[in-house]
Amino acid sequence: MIAKHITICTFITDSIKRTKEEKAMCRYSVMKKALKNEEIGHYISYGVVMQQDKGEDICLHDVTSNQAIINHFIELLNHYQVSAAHFEDVFADFLCTGEILRFYPELAY
Repeated sequence: MIAKHITICTFITDSIKRTKEEKAMCRYSVMKKALKNEEIGHYISYGVVMQQDKGEDICLHDVTSNQAIINHFIELLNHYQVSAAHFEDVFADFLCTGEILRFYPELAY
């Protein structure tokens, strides 16, 4: 399932003064939720949490029900240290390119 919305979650963090030269780093993790849909009933959904050094976290809910695909995506995000500025493009590319076909070959034309 493609994320239907992006929710900005603000978390309390230690206030740290940063210079303009310092690059804000992001860490990515999996979010797991039990959801219910009128058509398919109960299901487990996985999303992405992007934790930024600046204290504002971004959560993408209900991305997929496939744990393997979200774990692979999180590995790539953390390995390549994807910045917040590029996250949206990387997310779109991941869903629309060959990476998704690796897990769902039946989607290939």
